[in-house]
Amino acid sequence: MTGIRGLSIEVGSRAALAIAVPLVVLTVLGRLDLAAYATFGAFTALYGRNEPYRLRLRSVSIAAAGLLVSIGLGIVVASTGATLWITVVALLLITTGGTLVGAVFGLLNNLIGPRRHIPHKTDPYECGLPSEVKQGFRFGISFYLIAMLFILFDIEVIFLYPVAVELRAFGTFALIETIVFIALLAVAFVYVWRRGALSWR
Repeated sequence: MTGIRGLSIEVGSRAALAIAVPLVVLTVLGRLDLAAYATFGAFTALYGRNEPYRLRLRSVSIAAAGLLVSIGLGIVVASTGATLWITVVALLLITTGGTLVGAVFGLLNNLIGPRRHIPHKTDPYECGLPSEVKQGFRFGISFYLIAMLFILFDIEVIFLYPVAVELRAFGTFALIETIVFIALLAVAFVYVWRRGALSWR
């Protein structure tokens, strides 16, 4: 199949497999509590959809290697019975290392990368979808406002999942922190609501 229809079916199939395979494996292992983390791999099916398979395989493999290294370091820290401060330091090191790797690769690409012009590099897109919008067309500001607010609140709410799974292990302190976190989200939600950011114009 060719065209947008065939491309969408192909990407949709990759996303479905990226969700189904981890869920089946976790079900067999009896660890469905990790499903929220495993299914994040489905997002990789949405990016690079117009890239050649070899280039996409390289990009996803590099990202997978970095993810496995991070998970391995997390397992090592957890298995040693490290204190909270050691865990925080390890998390900061992983975050700093990931940021540096991304920055270095971006810098090297700008300095020594090829300057080939590929039409897809200049194509406008929304969420990886080829755009058919003509030049001069303008989206309403409500589209961007609601999209950004959805991303912000959606990602922040995801952080509640690990606390909910391990609440007994974390204790009362984590419960209080979670209540404060939800209260801050509620205040932010009321603020954007009162400012009219959720009204479609």
